[in-house]
Amino acid sequence: MGAVLVVLLVVLRVLAGMVLPVPVMPGRMLLSIGL
Repeated sequence: MGAVLVVLLVVLRVLAGMVLPVPVMPGRMLLSIGL
């Protein structure tokens, strides 16, 4: 379950990065929370 959530977060992060210029820091914070 945890691994699936991490993968979903990464996919959302990549899609958001493609659509909007999202900074790297919030993505790392989300990954740290997911882990």
